Amino acid sequence: MVHPSGRKTYYFVYRYKSSKKQRLKIGVHGNITCETAREIVRGWAGDLARGLDPKEHNKKQETDQKHSLSMEAFLRLYIEKYKKIHNKQNTVKNDMYKINTFSENHPYPSSLGKKQRSGISCGNQALGINARYELY
Repeated sequence: MVHPSGRKTYYFVYRYKSSKKQRLKIGVHGNITCETAREIVRGWAGDLARGLDPKEHNKKQETDQKHSLSMEAFLRLYIEKYKKIHNKQNTVKNDMYKINTFSENHPYPSSLGKKQRSGISCGNQALGINARYELY
């Protein structure tokens, strides 16, 4: 699809168990090639043939992937996606310092960094970071 601004975007349009058309965005031309978009569509068409809704399948994969992040990876992703956008640079520096200091000085730093987010109830409070927002 070519937008009025000239931006070209690849979409996968399909019907799943109903006559209502659904549309999945594949990507923007330039970020991915036409060949890559075709490969992605082949995978999604295969999902349809197996009786899976590609949109629901993608959502489930994203959710599983986000819940399998280690605590350290989650905190770094949180800083990249939220803190750097909504906070001053000095606040971001202080939070990065807290993460690094806590990771180095914690009695079990390797276990905290490798532990999955779902297994830690108050990790952000221990670091002094107010992380109320989800990255979804």
